[in-house]
Formats: sequence, structure tokens, C-alpha cells
Amino acid sequence: MERNLGYIDIFIRLTLVLILSALLFWEVVPNSLFLIFLVPAGTLFLTSLVAFCPIYTALGINTFKKSS
Repeated sequence: MERNLGYIDIFIRLTLVLILSALLFWEVVPNSLFLIFLVPAGTLFLTSLVAFCPIYTALGINTFKKSS
């Protein structure tokens, strides 16, 4: 797996994870929608940790800028 997520992309993903987690923690979201919020949050968190997104690879997107 070659890294394809840049730092700004990771920051945006982690911000979304925090927002989704806060909505779940403060029970703003009904329990019936719990998994609908939890699965994307977990996916965003995992892809941020490894700095790789398989969807980006399939679409040919790479936001990581290699330093020379």
C-alpha cells in the first residue's frame, strides 16, 4: 500500500470522525441510526491512520505530496 492521503485530507477525515463520534456520544442521533454513523466514522478513522484510501486508488486520486 502506497500512501495516497495528504495531511489536509487526513485532518478533514479526523475532524469528521470527531463530529460523528460527538453526535453518537451525546445521543443526538437516534439509536436506530447508530451503525449508519459508526461505520463511516470507523472507515474514515482507519484510512486516516494508514494514510491510504482504496477508493482514491481506484479513481486515480493522490493527495499526498512527496517531498524531494
